[in-house]
Amino acid sequence: MKKHTFLNFSLLMLLFFTIGFSACKKETTEPQPDSIPIVNQYQPWTQAEIDLIMSGEADEPMRILITSNEEDSLFLVQKAIAIKPDANDPVLIRLRERMNKTMIEGNGVGIAGPQVGISRAIFWCKRFDLENKPFQFIINPEILFYSVRMITFPYDGCLSIPNYTGPTATRRHSSIFVEYYTQDGVKEKNILEGTSSSNFTAVCFQHEYDHLQGILFPERLNVP
Repeated sequence: MKKHTFLNFSLLMLLFFTIGFSACKKETTEPQPDSIPIVNQYQPWTQAEIDLIMSGEADEPMRILITSNEEDSLFLVQKAIAIKPDANDPVLIRLRERMNKTMIEGNGVGIAGPQVGISRAIFWCKRFDLENKPFQFIINPEILFYSVRMITFPYDGCLSIPNYTGPTATRRHSSIFVEYYTQDGVKEKNILEGTSSSNFTAVCFQHEYDHLQGILFPERLNVP
């Protein structure tokens, strides 16, 4: 298309029930998106990935894959794979910076690895819920719990689907409990909410997370 609090287990479970989370994904009444498991063994960069990432300077945007291109479209529906969260990895650092430049120049509020030709479980996401609304780089995300409550979000859009003229209202979970690594290699867990036009952090995270599953936002359209 985004201050973190560490909670003990008891308080966290109380929050789940307070904001309407189910005790388990399988107990929700809504079908859940597929999930990328967080694994301990990460696949190293391929030479093709390294060549693509390092082919430009840190401030040079990357080409955004678009659905009107058949080869791009086939790439975008693949599932991304996990990567080692290493704060000192020069390839990851270059990719992070180039993805950020690509997103900013495209006027986006988020961008995922597959959108720039790198099928890895990473994305940028705007944190509307934090002071000054910073962008955050997310590595190996997993949505651990989804709220039972669903909302219709009428402002979805995607850099990989330019000039889209169809309906944009998608059906999303109002709250999610997520786990991911930061660009510094630190694991974080957060409850994300925000589904309004001025604060849609939860929606933005779900949108980018979908990209890692090979899912584009038209598949989430709220159609009768």
